Amino acid sequence: MLGMGNELRGDDGFGPALARALDPTPGLRCLDAGPTPENHLERVARLHPHDVIIADAACLDDVPGAWEILDAAAVASAGVTTHDIPIHMLMEYLADRCGARVRMLAVQPARVTLGTPLSPEVTRTLRRLVRFIRGARTPSTGR
Repeated sequence: MLGMGNELRGDDGFGPALARALDPTPGLRCLDAGPTPENHLERVARLHPHDVIIADAACLDDVPGAWEILDAAAVASAGVTTHDIPIHMLMEYLADRCGARVRMLAVQPARVTLGTPLSPEVTRTLRRLVRFIRGARTPSTGR
């Protein structure tokens, strides 16, 4: 998973916070790419992943904390980006370079104001996603 966003801008720090919260999780590699994910693409490619999830805040026209999994086409058509390079282009590059399935875990921010922390809504979503992802990665005990 590649967490991207600017932690100095409130909920835009969702991606890095999720990457850090999930590291370490067995069977999952997480990378905090901060506001410059393009600087980390070759590092991801060297891992030869089958799947890549890019976690970031994005305008989904939904309530704060709502989340969706989007493919590159959906990201491109929605114009989802606050970054220098459009996210769908990063996704397409990784898919071509690695042969990986690349998706975006997008979370609707409540605020992206400079100097604010994650909002309560996005913090709740972050905690729920961490529990869900860790649970999905943990083998069942059969009970």
